[in-house]
Amino acid sequence: NWRNWKLSVWLIVCRNNQDTLDFLKSYSPRNHEATHLRILLIGQTGEGKSTFINSVDSVLQGRVANRAPTDQHVTADSFTKKYKTYKFSKTNEGHYSFVINDIMGMERTKGVHVEDIKLALRGHVKDGYEFDPENKLEEGDLGYNAAPELSERVHVVVTVVPAGVVSLLTSDMIAKLRDIRLAATALGKVAVANFSVIHYLD
Repeated sequence: NWRNWKLSVWLIVCRNNQDTLDFLKSYSPRNHEATHLRILLIGQTGEGKSTFINSVDSVLQGRVANRAPTDQHVTADSFTKKYKTYKFSKTNEGHYSFVINDIMGMERTKGVHVEDIKLALRGHVKDGYEFDPENKLEEGDLGYNAAPELSERVHVVVTVVPAGVVSLLTSDMIAKLRDIRLAATALGKVAVANFSVIHYLD
């Protein structure tokens, strides 16, 4: 049930909820061809995708985690360059049945290409591929996965936008995000979710 997969994404950010953590520990995809649920984070450069991953890991591990590198300084260039899959370990029980993919941030003139994100949705981007703002990934390139398995495809797309910034999104960025959402919806089995993420409190 793909709606349940969308629900599981919302549950990830519920802190201090033992029922939620128990659900995630026992969760497994109903389709046995998929070994895990793949969640793709998208958003503008510097808006906290990597920080979000660290927050999820911290909740699951019960301690502060910093596996996903983050840039502490606001810059115009994306700190994340590669398509990277993050798995989350259970205590002596293997891994949770979902993974999160971090991706290069979107920018007005540089950053990850929208077409590369669409390829990632279908599983055509290999883990570890380094995005090139100047050139889109093409079939036959070293980082192109020609025959993706179900587990390599994206099942949930999450747009990460810091709280208070939504109203500041440019029309160009809104158009890019809408293009990706439409592409995900067109695939038929990809859930789409939005998150306003608070990273700093005064």
